[in-house]
Amino acid sequence: MDSTIYILCGGKSSRMMTDKALSICKGQTFLSRIIKALDFLQNKIVLVSSNPKHINLNIPCIPDIVCNKGPISGIVSALKKTKTDTNIILSCDIPLIKKDLINWLIRQHKTDYDGTVITCNGKHMPLIAIYNKSSLPVFEKHLINEQLKLMNVLKELHINFVEVPKNLAYQTANINTPELLKEISL
Repeated sequence: MDSTIYILCGGKSSRMMTDKALSICKGQTFLSRIIKALDFLQNKIVLVSSNPKHINLNIPCIPDIVCNKGPISGIVSALKKTKTDTNIILSCDIPLIKKDLINWLIRQHKTDYDGTVITCNGKHMPLIAIYNKSSLPVFEKHLINEQLKLMNVLKELHINFVEVPKNLAYQTANINTPELLKEISL
């Protein structure tokens, strides 16, 4: 699939109390682990962040179109800049993700949907997803109107929600506190 991969790194990381993208898991930063999982695709990888630490990582980086407006701003930034119709959107706090989950997600995407979003144990994970560029106006409308709940945006789109297989579910773990990081580091 011809797509661009965007990793959202622009959050405040307030629960983690340190930059999540640069947090260390098993000897590597979260960001390094995610990029390693994506290597096989050979697609363009772009960070979405206004953090100066991320701009200097030798990875293409675009700023959030509006700072401090959460993942909707990051997704709008990505979809405004992209040159591809399909775009893989990942958060920077999923350091356990691997090639097999990404491959599985790509295989689930259908072009007659606005996007494909992973569901794990009934919980939607809109930051492990594929969004078509055509969904930009809906995301943008919510950003402009400061309606920043991602699930509300998805209600207005035709989304293919796909339940992740049990053997891949652990890869969706959202590590956003020091306690969760300690658990996976054992």
